Amino acid sequence: MFYYSIYGLQLTSNHALPGLLGLPEPDPDAEVVSSVRLELGSWPETFEPLLAQARQVQPWFTSDSLDTAGEPGLRTWKLAGDNFYWFRYSDGAEFIVASDGRQVWGYWPPTLSLWDAATYFYGAILGFVLRRRGATCLHASAVGIAGRAVLFIGQAGAGKSTLAAAFARQGYPVLCDNIAALVKSEVGLQVQSAYPFIRLWSDSVETLWGRADALPRILPAHPTWSKRYLDLSGPNYHFQAEPLPLGAIYMLDDRLAEDRAPYTEHASPRAALLNLLANIYPYGLSDLASQTRDFTLLGRVIKAGRVRSLHPHADPLRLPLMIQTIVADLEAHQTIDSIQINNE
Repeated sequence: MFYYSIYGLQLTSNHALPGLLGLPEPDPDAEVVSSVRLELGSWPETFEPLLAQARQVQPWFTSDSLDTAGEPGLRTWKLAGDNFYWFRYSDGAEFIVASDGRQVWGYWPPTLSLWDAATYFYGAILGFVLRRRGATCLHASAVGIAGRAVLFIGQAGAGKSTLAAAFARQGYPVLCDNIAALVKSEVGLQVQSAYPFIRLWSDSVETLWGRADALPRILPAHPTWSKRYLDLSGPNYHFQAEPLPLGAIYMLDDRLAEDRAPYTEHASPRAALLNLLANIYPYGLSDLASQTRDFTLLGRVIKAGRVRSLHPHADPLRLPLMIQTIVADLEAHQTIDSIQINNE
């Protein structure tokens, strides 16, 4: 077995997982509250009749995104009432998640790799597990600035991971590049640490390092998936392995060619709430209780004045200036107080 820490969870897996830093075998007598067990390659035969029944009914969730054949990228069914959830991707990858988020089984066909399966697990599957465990998850990257977690949210392609990598190049610690998990703690609202790498498209690598091949490809043999891999555990970068209090959330707006860009401005409560709700992750895979919890928590974040609009410049060479703009904005508008979230 292999042991990891990810998003504050103790993860036990029957496969070594790419990109994660392994931990020694835990003390068998120690009490572990936040544990998840991952079984890759198979699941118990008792699931087969449940899967056969699920194939005869409409999915509980169907994604809006379509694959190249026009099929939904993801379908999800409830099994045995709502004791388990079956995630079936159009490329053949499948996962079954226990309702309490403590057990996950996964399978991928020979046409995929372990990295493919891990990418699904690090994304929607783990996001679903975290939400079942009480976290509010945003589709965001997060870096540490002055001991606080600063989040960047925006539409796909807005530059969240690129901005996190730009901060990493300047020595700032990185917590995550895809899912930011917000959890309540005794010291206030915190953002959990994810995994020690950032995935970047080749054009982002070229912008930051001057050449598209400056970082290794995640899947060198993959014909179409050209994402590359920044290892934050190396000597030149800093992975933030411990959670940090939430400092601020910046909403990445459209890139502008105006001379005043990049710049920040106040976000109205309505715009902030709509934007945050639109970036809850994974979108659509939640029940009423978790939706209510997310709405309440994010409302308090907005009330605390922690959400700002960020307008990048269209010229990627102004990324260093955008970092300076963000740091100066934090100094001017954000307090050092933790956001207190009670258990109401």
